[in-house]
Amino acid sequence: MPREKQTLIDEVKLYSAPLDPESIARAARGEAVEFKPDPIIELTVDPDANALTVACDAAGVDGKIVGKVELATEGRVVASGEITEFADQMGQGVLSLAGAEQGEYEVVVELVDGDGEALASKTERFAVPGPPVWSGNELGRADVVLPPWTPLEADEAEAKLACWGREYDYETFLSEAVSGGADLLAEAVRLEAVIDGQTVPLSGESCAVEYATETRARLLGEVSGAGLIATLAHEVEYDGYTWTDVALGAGNGVDVDELRLTWSMPADQATLMHADRQKWINNEAGALGPDGWSSDWTHYFWVGNEERGLAWYAESNQHWVASDAAPALQAKRDGDVVDVTVRLIAEPTTLSGEMHFAFGLMATPVRPRPADARRWRMTPATGATMDIIWPNGNMKYYGYTDPEDHETLAAKIEGDHAKDMLVVPYINLNFISAGVPEWRYYGGEWGDPRRVVTPTDVAAMGHASMGTCPNVRDWQDFILHRINEMIDAYEIDGIYIDCWSPYPCKVGGCGWTDADGEIHPTRPVRAYREILRRVYALFAERRPESLLMVHMSSQVDIPMLSFTHTILDGEQFRSGDLKDDYLDLMPPDEFRAEFMGLNWGPVDFFLPEFRDEYQASGTPNLAAYLMLHDVSAWAIWSDWAVWNTLHEATDEFGIVEAQFEPYWESDPDAQVLVSRYVRDDGVVLAVMNTGDAVEAEIEAGIAGTAEDVLSGETLDVDGTTVTVPLARRQGRVILVR
Repeated sequence: MPREKQTLIDEVKLYSAPLDPESIARAARGEAVEFKPDPIIELTVDPDANALTVACDAAGVDGKIVGKVELATEGRVVASGEITEFADQMGQGVLSLAGAEQGEYEVVVELVDGDGEALASKTERFAVPGPPVWSGNELGRADVVLPPWTPLEADEAEAKLACWGREYDYETFLSEAVSGGADLLAEAVRLEAVIDGQTVPLSGESCAVEYATETRARLLGEVSGAGLIATLAHEVEYDGYTWTDVALGAGNGVDVDELRLTWSMPADQATLMHADRQKWINNEAGALGPDGWSSDWTHYFWVGNEERGLAWYAESNQHWVASDAAPALQAKRDGDVVDVTVRLIAEPTTLSGEMHFAFGLMATPVRPRPADARRWRMTPATGATMDIIWPNGNMKYYGYTDPEDHETLAAKIEGDHAKDMLVVPYINLNFISAGVPEWRYYGGEWGDPRRVVTPTDVAAMGHASMGTCPNVRDWQDFILHRINEMIDAYEIDGIYIDCWSPYPCKVGGCGWTDADGEIHPTRPVRAYREILRRVYALFAERRPESLLMVHMSSQVDIPMLSFTHTILDGEQFRSGDLKDDYLDLMPPDEFRAEFMGLNWGPVDFFLPEFRDEYQASGTPNLAAYLMLHDVSAWAIWSDWAVWNTLHEATDEFGIVEAQFEPYWESDPDAQVLVSRYVRDDGVVLAVMNTGDAVEAEIEAGIAGTAEDVLSGETLDVDGTTVTVPLARRQGRVILVR
């Protein structure tokens, strides 16, 4: 084809089959390519029929061909067959697995021409797993209050519930949500219709408690108005999670302009917001400005401040009606309150029959912050308390429980335990390696075919990662069984969970079908929550001093995160224009809204994403910026020497016991932001200059000497005031004693 523009690519050649490295090199030199056929085979198991389907791509072999197929182990052929028909070089055959006992096998496909002459062959490893002994297990399913929470308390007469740190009061919907002593609601949640331009509240008697235990409660109610009747069922659990089902009846038809949920929050409790629209680096977080925030339907948003907030979440937009004129979700300040609106029906619609809507509201933080959280850190940091074991190295499959060498892993874990470190291997709860033997047998039930990923570290281990649906009970049972076996074998102390997002899903009981028969995905928030709760409960029983870490970059979907000790955020900036300055990508208001952990509950770790050439210049500023917010780093992709210098200095100071005085309690919009860590005999100042170069006079509150712990520079002190020269957007950590 003719060239239409100048590019860095000189020419493009298309081949009818994959080329081996030697042929690629010959083509690059401009030499003739000697085609060497390399067939591709794909194996699929039907466990019910006990049969193995072998699909073969002949990879450029033309003419009449036959594929001779064998299943063999240790030189013994267990089953054989032929692929006699190839259409467009693709063919398949079926082998019986009736004679294949549990164990390792090879599938060999030999391509021959019409005269029986060999053309090419391919061998693929195949394993026959044992029976599904995991199915139906009860690991992590006991209905008990897990630490650190307290039992749910219920005042059944008043429809009031209390859990750790929070109180809920229900009239028809949630009317009070108290977190840390502050009420997050200025006006109760209500359901209202707009008819002929007039707002019509649906009202009714207060909810009645159907039952209440130490772990959960259920309340029932009903509201009506303007020809609409809604029956309500509210569920509340001991970690503060709630779920509300609304069954709305409209009889023979009711015309509405809108149908919406609304509530108001005190403005001082609603200064920040965060939403998960599954847009990675473009997920919103930050200050709730004069124009507020709005969005089309998404499954999660949160409004709050640096200490607490209220999250809304849903799994499905079934029965919702969207409009270009009015957003589905909105939060906007009106005087001394912030009004929150969830438009279920956003444009004129005739409602008829029965419709169902479901959502949750959850006050944060959801769990207490451990007193020694500032002491938690990961290898290879000085004084590391945990070791994340990555799959690449000694694990057989990516994100799975089996090592290549048992003794090597056992010795590694024994050595970590001798150093008082927790051992936390990387194990996926919503993906599985395609190489895992059970995947080929049972993956048809577990798998989500829309989610197949092969990033570099996954590809290096030879198999793609296949999406699994946590809503499938057998998948939950399987991975819990394997984790339990790993606890038995190695005494691991927890797991690192990656890719923690409620991916849109149409399998495993997820999804909904519209009037035209089209299947739409749902976001299985509750299933993700349940599988994580089971893992948390398993470790709480088996390894009480355990630790779970969930990597959820850009997505603090809090109902899915109660049951983890730590969260890891920051990888989204890998796709941004990051050099050595995070302030453009992550300004202070965004950091306070998403990355602190103080307003969420789980201890937050930040994941730096500096490339090599920016690590030396960028790490000191980032270290100060994180300390400004009382957050630690998992310091990969940065300069480890900086973090270790910081750890050594702050450990010697006694940072764990220090009182944190955050900058946002004085002036969150100042050019120079200063947070203090105060002890009787000293103070650590975390300083961040958000603007141009300046010499700042900072009140330390104590007289003494002042030193920049990262550079070693001694700073001038006049009484209790420290003079701090700051370059443009520079961060510094200063110890005054």
